[in-house]
Parts: sequence; structure tokens; C-alpha cells
Amino acid sequence: MLCSYPPERLPLDVQNGSAGIGATVQQYTVNHSCSQEWRADYVTNGYYRLVNQCSDKVLGVPNAAMGTIPLQTWDWNGSDAELWEIQAAATSGYVTVINKGSGLAMDLANASPNPGTPVQQYTSNAGPSQQWQFHLEP
Repeated sequence: MLCSYPPERLPLDVQNGSAGIGATVQQYTVNHSCSQEWRADYVTNGYYRLVNQCSDKVLGVPNAAMGTIPLQTWDWNGSDAELWEIQAAATSGYVTVINKGSGLAMDLANASPNPGTPVQQYTSNAGPSQQWQFHLEP
């Protein structure tokens, strides 16, 4: 699981468990479904693809957008819009996830702590809404 910063600690989730292309991602209440299971596959030069275990789709930036936009799942095509750099965050044990194509950070929309909050890319600001933690689930 890839979870948001406290107090939320809610996992990255594919909305409605969709296995389709273009599915929206959000933070959501833990439900132990495969739509909340992600793996980070090393690709090259410090970049990873984030793959949803349920759909085998990757986290990506729609249309390789350069501004604020909700993230979605896509078939892997190897583009920079689907590559992510995982950097140590200011808070120990947490990471910031930066898109290779845009240089923008994975972020909770409006820094909301609520379940169902869309996950977007946004200018990196080192705030709590951009800090994530990997959790192993049994």
C-alpha cells in the first residue's frame, strides 16, 4: 500500500476498483482490496512505474499534462508521463513522488484529509499532502 501522510494515512486507491484505462485515483478508507495494492517497479535511471495489482495498469499523467491534473491509470507505454522518481521526504519514513515528464509531485487535491480525495500532480512544495509512505500488507 502507498498511504498518505498522517493524520489520514489513507491508501492510494483506484476509484470504484476500476480496471479500465483512465480510471481516477484517490485516497480512500482502507478496505484491503487489490485496488489499493501498488508495486513500484524499477525501470531506469532512478525512475519507477507504479503498478496497480488489481488492474495491472500504471499510474500516469493524462495526456502528459504539465499542470495540475488528477492522476489516472493507463496501460504501460514507457512514456515519461508514467515514470516516477521516489525521493526521501522531509519527514522520516515518508517519500515524495515526482513525475518524470512534468516534474510535478503526487499530491492530495486541496490538501484534503478526506476519503475520496482525488490524487493529482501539483507543484512540489514539501507539504504533508505530498508525503507518502509504503506499507507492506500481509
